[in-house]
Amino acid sequence: MKLYTLIAAACVALAAIGSASAHDGHSETVSPKFDQPIPNIPGKSLVVVEVDYAPGAASAPHKHAKSAFIYAYVLAGEIESKVNDGETRIYKAGESWSEPPNATHSISRNASKTEPAKIAPNGAKALGTVYGYVLQSGLPAELVDLVYLRVSQINNCAYCLDMHTRDLVKKGVKIEKIALVQAWEEGGSLFSETERAALAWAESVTRVAETGVPDSAYQAARAVFGEKELVDLTIAISLMNSYNRMAISFRNTPQAVIEN
Repeated sequence: MKLYTLIAAACVALAAIGSASAHDGHSETVSPKFDQPIPNIPGKSLVVVEVDYAPGAASAPHKHAKSAFIYAYVLAGEIESKVNDGETRIYKAGESWSEPPNATHSISRNASKTEPAKIAPNGAKALGTVYGYVLQSGLPAELVDLVYLRVSQINNCAYCLDMHTRDLVKKGVKIEKIALVQAWEEGGSLFSETERAALAWAESVTRVAETGVPDSAYQAARAVFGEKELVDLTIAISLMNSYNRMAISFRNTPQAVIEN
């Protein structure tokens, strides 16, 4: 079992992993892979560690630092995880989750006591680094999640639709607004000018083979977003298109199906 983890932290992020324990006398191995300061945020870094769980191994319950945002991506095998008061869930290879600062990670273990693990860290590290960049870009979190949901709708990614709908609900977004993301143009005042511009741009960029992203679309987006904002938004759109393709290709199961 290999778990790829991206940590945005103030200082030494490896301490956020916590100590190890195991069912079979084995524990996880934590290996640093990447450590890079985040541009424009003094004292903050993106730290990547590879966590290798032996069959039946588990981390001791632990609490992450107040300065650490955790992004975890399962490279091989299955991880059983529970964060704060959330549900206990098993994540399979290709699936991911995030943990807010100061989160309590009460369960983190290899869901299998027999299966070996393989890893291909470089590609996951690259995507995780982009994800971390979007987090600190300054774009509003709700707007980014709305864009992620719209891109996932266009690509028909069931796993990502489930995930980003849940993320928006957790942020307190009204279900009526979430239901109309696909028809945002008819959503009236439910969507702000900024959100409408972001969703229109997301549609044009995601459907690039059809639209060619015309000058009119670019000009409409630039009328609302500054140059850096539009670049960051386009990075977020491109990232979600990549995640959609990975989730669809590797048959990631939506949480709603697992719970059914």
